[in-house]
Amino acid sequence: MKKLTIITLLVISVMVFATTPEMDFFGFIKLDMSFDSAQNTNGNQTYYVDNNAAGDIEEFNMTANQTRLGFNTKQELNNGVLIKGYYATDFYGGGAQIKANPRMRKAYVKVIDNKKTFIFGQHGDIFATMSPYGIDGSANLYVNVGYRRPMVAFQNETNGGVFTFALARPWSADANSETWNPEVNSPDFQFNYKLNSGISIGGYFGNRYEDIAGVRGVKVDSNAFVLDYHKKSSDKEMKCEVFTGEAMSGYYGGIGYDVKGSNAVECTGGWFNYIKTLDNSSKISFAIGTQENDDQYLAAGDRMKNEFASIIHCSKINEVISFDKGIAYHNTEYKTATSSVDYDDMRIMLSLKYAF
Repeated sequence: MKKLTIITLLVISVMVFATTPEMDFFGFIKLDMSFDSAQNTNGNQTYYVDNNAAGDIEEFNMTANQTRLGFNTKQELNNGVLIKGYYATDFYGGGAQIKANPRMRKAYVKVIDNKKTFIFGQHGDIFATMSPYGIDGSANLYVNVGYRRPMVAFQNETNGGVFTFALARPWSADANSETWNPEVNSPDFQFNYKLNSGISIGGYFGNRYEDIAGVRGVKVDSNAFVLDYHKKSSDKEMKCEVFTGEAMSGYYGGIGYDVKGSNAVECTGGWFNYIKTLDNSSKISFAIGTQENDDQYLAAGDRMKNEFASIIHCSKINEVISFDKGIAYHNTEYKTATSSVDYDDMRIMLSLKYAF
């Protein structure tokens, strides 16, 4: 009788306070191929060009690990509050790398009440929300690519724009390369103010703790300031970003370091992306970017600077299948005992995607 009473109360609550939720499934199946003139950090995604003193080693790669599946839900309460849910799984693997195992990409809920939104769950970082168009991660991780982490956020829309504030899980590492460590004693604080003009001002601040190879690590401040600009019309789109901060590698992949010795490593960079629509079924993307570490605390063999440039042509074969092809150039500069040395990679990329 007790169980029946509880079930009855739950049913009545749903009938009184909410409508039936809507659910839409989405996703894509993706095949990416690439040829590299030199080795990079792994076979599927170029973070930086390897320091290979023995000479360049060519690589060919093919992967379907960027396939993604998910669903959206939407439910309106009788008081006008809108509840939206989002869940997506991909096969990138752990962290920012692409590996052949499932990973929960995002899973969050938005509670929308007029111009105010409350967000909780695993969501993309809110302080910098853009990245240049790329295939197989070819331009990614030189810039913020939407790292996702557990967080709680509040968003408020005003006449001038949208302000978002979030408390997020911090980034840290121990000897097992875990991405969270309880000795980080506070969440990261993220913010973003997106103006109606297309300019966004964002940043975060927190701390980082590293305990490597059984040696008790150090705790340092971690922060960033980011300035974005995004403008889009019917036939073209322009995106750009500049950033600066310290101990940023948990947010900005590629060549970043959090701590060297007992000091936070400063990092500065930016990128520009222009996308032109050619016709109803094709567009072309041009992108350049750079990221540079302050070498004050770097040792010989450490990465000092990354640069990339890419040209990508995107076309639709039909309503659901697209075909992207492009070329990208990457250059990574390493510190030596007396100066520095460069290594570069030319990548040819192809991608087929079926979206539903």
